[in-house]
Amino acid sequence: MALSPDVNKIDKYGRSAIHFACRSGNLNTLNELLKSEELEYDVFTNAGVTPLMMAVESKNIELVAACLRANLNPFLHNALN
Repeated sequence: MALSPDVNKIDKYGRSAIHFACRSGNLNTLNELLKSEELEYDVFTNAGVTPLMMAVESKNIELVAACLRANLNPFLHNALN
């Protein structure tokens, strides 16, 4: 029996798995998530933060580069802009 998790499921703050992978700087998890055709890349949390913004906050340059290679949009603004 194959599992089919919802990679876009969000918590009460609007964070999905890609947000958590990026915020923690976890490149391996990000790469696994990027394999899913259903993955939504440029989703905002309730506070208006995208996964790419969280990747930058993680200070993991390899993770940020992977996000950009995967076409996460660097031109989106957070809720403060």
